[in-house]
Amino acid sequence: MTAYIYALVDPRYEMYDIGYCEPEVRYVGKSLSPTDRYYMHLKDCGTTRKCNWIKKLLKLGLKPELKLLQECDNYDWENAEIYWIAYYKELGHDLTNHTAGGDGINDPDGIVRKKLSVAALKRYEDPQERIKASSFRKGKKASIEVRLNMSEYRKGKKASDETRKRMSDNMIGNHYADGNHNRKGKKASEETRKKMSESQVERRDQVIGLNNPNSKFSREDILEIRELAKPIKSGINGYAIKRAMNLKDIAKKFGVCYSTIKRVINGSCYSDVY
Repeated sequence: MTAYIYALVDPRYEMYDIGYCEPEVRYVGKSLSPTDRYYMHLKDCGTTRKCNWIKKLLKLGLKPELKLLQECDNYDWENAEIYWIAYYKELGHDLTNHTAGGDGINDPDGIVRKKLSVAALKRYEDPQERIKASSFRKGKKASIEVRLNMSEYRKGKKASDETRKRMSDNMIGNHYADGNHNRKGKKASEETRKKMSESQVERRDQVIGLNNPNSKFSREDILEIRELAKPIKSGINGYAIKRAMNLKDIAKKFGVCYSTIKRVINGSCYSDVY
């Protein structure tokens, strides 16, 4: 599927005696359907710099101009967006983008960081929001890559006295802290014990990963896939992330679908191969 990197251009450019003056690019984005995305921008009622700029144009009876910059693979468009944002910033265009581009928040500026911090603190004052945030990750397993990054980040770091005290205070009254587990002294029903027994037998007999006779990969294949999919941080300003090989091309090389390659990379399958 093709993705498009587009720009929203300020139509208020002028013609000078010395020749043509290039219109100012105010926003760079990505979309599978730039035309539809353009009309969404015009109807956006937000309060961001981009929205305020478009509102001012509409009050003047003007509209931003849509300019297509590049066609790219939908699986690897982040690098292209980061490139064009950096390109126009270097030329001096006053972009309304709050990030360096790519999927999610990449290198937000100081103003954006402050706004995000204030908004997060305000949001988590609500007990329901804290419960919602806590339950979001329950039962979810981080990929091998994420776990390695977290481990590397924590190496050599020690919690402050304030943090350790807060952790200690949070454990007071916790049934795990004083050994009073909430299942202690309770017996599972006959039906529950039967289900647990069947589950253990099924898990024991299940053949997964490389031990599965229908496995499409060998150990060498898994290691090669993960090596080809490693991110390379070598773009403009050091934020462009590009893989050694496109995931779609890796899938073609090994004769499998794209989602299978994703599962191999994130560790949801073949997690026993390192």
